[in-house]
Amino acid sequence: MAAADSYRHVRSLASLSLALEMMQCEMCSSLRPLPEMCREIAARVPFPADRLMREIADMSDQIGERRFSDIWTEAVRSTPELQLKPDESAVLVELGAGLGRYGLEEEESRLRGYAARIAAAWERAETEHRTNVRLYLSGGAAAGAVMALLLI
Repeated sequence: MAAADSYRHVRSLASLSLALEMMQCEMCSSLRPLPEMCREIAARVPFPADRLMREIADMSDQIGERRFSDIWTEAVRSTPELQLKPDESAVLVELGAGLGRYGLEEEESRLRGYAARIAAAWERAETEHRTNVRLYLSGGAAAGAVMALLLI
């Protein structure tokens, strides 16, 4: 993964982590319907999680014709800006499969668990990004040294 892609991946997971934390807080304090909550969160989180939340909110007019979990899954899969690895995408899809189906305490607990999994993925991606950047810098310095030796 190139340094720029790695950085975008880290930024994506950071914004998703924030969005899930906000969702957890909103769910416990306001008890608003999920589509309204997603629209509010979209206005307050950075790119690319804003796109995901807006997509979910925009597609929510189909509730009744489609299950919310299907809408959530489609939104996750149709938001390529997220740049998620398959296991990270699976975590979000799994979360959406149960949203709105449980009592408040259970819902909060589930959200906390999924937010922790995304935060852990964010931490891993950040570590990987730092390692990759060091490798790119070291490789550049080594290539420069070889060029200098060749010119001598």
